[in-house]
Amino acid sequence: MSDKNRQQGGNNNRISRKATGHKELRERGHYQSRYDHERERSPFLVPHSPNRGVDDEVLQANTRDGLRALIDARERRSDPESRTPPGMIEAQEQHIAELEEQADQRKQQAVAQGKRPPEAMPPDLRRELDEQLAVLDVLHDEVGKLREMLDEFQEQDREDRGREIRKRLGRGGMSNGWDNALNAPRTTLDGAFISLLRPDGSLDPYFNPRDTEAVAKAPAGAFPIIDDPASPFDGLSLLDYRERVIRNQREWPSGCTNWKETEPEGEAQEAGA
Repeated sequence: MSDKNRQQGGNNNRISRKATGHKELRERGHYQSRYDHERERSPFLVPHSPNRGVDDEVLQANTRDGLRALIDARERRSDPESRTPPGMIEAQEQHIAELEEQADQRKQQAVAQGKRPPEAMPPDLRRELDEQLAVLDVLHDEVGKLREMLDEFQEQDREDRGREIRKRLGRGGMSNGWDNALNAPRTTLDGAFISLLRPDGSLDPYFNPRDTEAVAKAPAGAFPIIDDPASPFDGLSLLDYRERVIRNQREWPSGCTNWKETEPEGEAQEAGA
């Protein structure tokens, strides 16, 4: 993120969280008091009692799409070409950059007046910058919490899908499914998502073995695999799945959590082997 990547360089007025670290910032009273205040106001970081009312964002966080929207509202990067406005984090970073620019201007004004430029940032700007860095940190903390909440949705989704996949084992039905983690459509075999494993080890989660054009463009040595943590066959090539499960109509134990648990050593062809 740009605020962490900003280098301190030779300008003593500028502050870099990467260079100074949170410990030094927390030693500044203005930073800590503003951080505590913003954290207390957050509907995600501090549980609110019922008599304080229900924040609209709290209601939005009750759905998977709502959580994605809340994360996007904070992490979205501006794009003039598509007229995409900046997210809350980028807007806050811009505000901090403006404060740092004000400090530079004051320094230059002193030089232009024949005076020695101040070694330290003016107290009023120092206080404002510390407080705005605290606001930025709370926004990052909120994103972390929102992602944890989204992960809980996705973990429940994996469990539900895992039960459905076990019901379909060996049927050989290929269809289209929706990947909530990627928020995009993907091809499935017996309910499990498919990806193309490339020779360099990278995956194409949108590969469709039924698409003749996509198959023709697949690089030499690439092959499809089951790429789905909800499936006991996650990581198994489609070739092995078809030969060992579909063709043989093998009955896999209902408690099986991984295809490797039931295969004699060396019998199955693991993806990438």
